[in-house]
Amino acid sequence: MNINFNISLILDSDLNKNINKLIKYYNNSNYFKSLVKDKPPRNKFRLMGMIGNSYVYLRLTPGRFGFDKIEKTSKTFTEKYGGDCGLVSNIISQKLIAPFTKEKNLLWRNYIIKQNAFPYFKTHLLIISTDYNCEKPTIRGSQNYLHNNENVIKDMLEFYNLRKQKGFMFFNGLIGNSQNHFHFHYVTDRNSLKNIINKIKTMKYNNFKTKNGTNITIFNSDNCPCYNGTIFYGKLDQISKDIFYFLKKVNKEKYLYNLVIIPSKNIKKYQVIIYIRKHIGKKLDKKLSIVVGANFGYLVLKDIDDEKLKNNILEKNLLEYCKISFLKSKKKYFDL
Repeated sequence: MNINFNISLILDSDLNKNINKLIKYYNNSNYFKSLVKDKPPRNKFRLMGMIGNSYVYLRLTPGRFGFDKIEKTSKTFTEKYGGDCGLVSNIISQKLIAPFTKEKNLLWRNYIIKQNAFPYFKTHLLIISTDYNCEKPTIRGSQNYLHNNENVIKDMLEFYNLRKQKGFMFFNGLIGNSQNHFHFHYVTDRNSLKNIINKIKTMKYNNFKTKNGTNITIFNSDNCPCYNGTIFYGKLDQISKDIFYFLKKVNKEKYLYNLVIIPSKNIKKYQVIIYIRKHIGKKLDKKLSIVVGANFGYLVLKDIDDEKLKNNILEKNLLEYCKISFLKSKKKYFDL
């Protein structure tokens, strides 16, 4: 019997080198070929510019089709083991079609680092927990793990630093995401961050420090409600403790959250944006037909009706969505 392994164990000291190798492997392969007739490759993107005056930019991913076509079988892996097994199906399944049969993954600490099979950036990796039982899901290893295990946010920040803070990371949590399995996104592209940072500098903001010495900036905008958020800035031990405390407080209030980890001018410090979120309700979901995860400057859609762009319908829907879903931060969420 032949046994084929597609995961390699790596240490901290080798992470950066092996991530570069992984990226090169996928960029030099035919991994992203289209799975659907008359559709472009899965790593084909189109930038459409700013959505009205929202300061959110539209990014189309016309090749993100064929989620159900990675296996050659009458019963898919998720149909057999459950919908929560989606992120590991193309690692474990024995019925994969080419090019998914050639997948390579890295095992680092308690996480698998894998290529996003349906990316929306040129280099788009997922960092998923190995501690998740997708057949019988619990909090352990789930998207709720971030505010239940204080080591997780520290691991993500250390991953980012081992990558020399190249690119950015984001976490959609339980809003703007379809999978309950814990996963962070890592992208090497930094261009979209300029849109966020430049816009934040023009907003209303409030600065203070926590007991641990983390610098906090609460920012908000009535005109651009997708930018109601909080910036954490500090050293690893400081910021990881304060973020964990903050997320537990937010969860206790029955709210959701997204995170974006962005580069810091001081490589010994970290910078994280957190958005407090809530669902807008099923009626509005149906009416607006829009889903927004972590705001890293882009709204990602597979396609868009030209009329929605010409008549500013997309902008109106986006702003209405954000006014309800992106909540203003409060000092009671911090250890002061």
